[in-house]
Amino acid sequence: MDPRVREALERERATIWGVCYRMTGSASAADDLTQDTLVRALERPPADLDAPLRPWLVRVAVNLARDALRRRKREAYVGPWLPEPALTDASIDEVERREIASYALLVAMEHLTPHQRAVLVLRDVLELGEAETAEALESTVGSVKVALHRARKTIAEHAPAHTLSRETRVQNGVALAALLEALARGDVEATRRLLAVDVRIVQDGAGRVRAALVPVVGIEKVLTFLFNLAKITPPPIETRWIELNHTPALDARLPPRPPPIANRVVMWAELDAEGGIAVLHNLVAPEKLERLDARMGR
Repeated sequence: MDPRVREALERERATIWGVCYRMTGSASAADDLTQDTLVRALERPPADLDAPLRPWLVRVAVNLARDALRRRKREAYVGPWLPEPALTDASIDEVERREIASYALLVAMEHLTPHQRAVLVLRDVLELGEAETAEALESTVGSVKVALHRARKTIAEHAPAHTLSRETRVQNGVALAALLEALARGDVEATRRLLAVDVRIVQDGAGRVRAALVPVVGIEKVLTFLFNLAKITPPPIETRWIELNHTPALDARLPPRPPPIANRVVMWAELDAEGGIAVLHNLVAPEKLERLDARMGR
């Protein structure tokens, strides 16, 4: 292997992973696509090895990820599909941690077409010019301009504040802990005070375990859903706070119960501008939890 290729691959690995993660919303897919990109570089490197390798690697990664995203979009999925979260705690290298997008951004990006998603990543994350982006995607400058305008508008509508401050991260965890305590006490009014009026719960069970097939929306429906769930759910046998996509999350393991009842849930909250819980994410899909475990070394 040419030493210039080896050095570039090591230097750009975290960037390529971040590109693939933003493109697909899946940490495990990003792992595979990063590896595919590196293999492509080893087997078929660009002709000019004196030129910076990063633009070439990014172009390969984005196009591989765009194809993977299109395949995933064509597959049937039971219930809401949530992006696969990624660890961002102190165990993760700082360079890698910076490349992990916030969860709100990943969810918002699900409203984009694969082309819009690729344009947004290249223009706003990697800061490529319009002509460079068009060349990378084998598109036109006009198409890039239109796609970027629509992508930015969609992101602004679905995730107006997708960059989390340290204070917001702490508040997310405090609100989630307070919610769980109120539910454990059976305190309806305390729970109500923690929720935004238009709060919604999104559960991803992938059709493998019992979960709501559509988001539960509105404070009264969410209250009914939460307290009905609390009545039939035994206390967890193990809980653990972890950090996913720069926000606190609770990993709760429940006593073993027969399928299709979930025996584990990872949950995290997003707050609105007034500090109320606007979204409560519940990940119970077994395969996504197994992949999360693999990344945590469990």
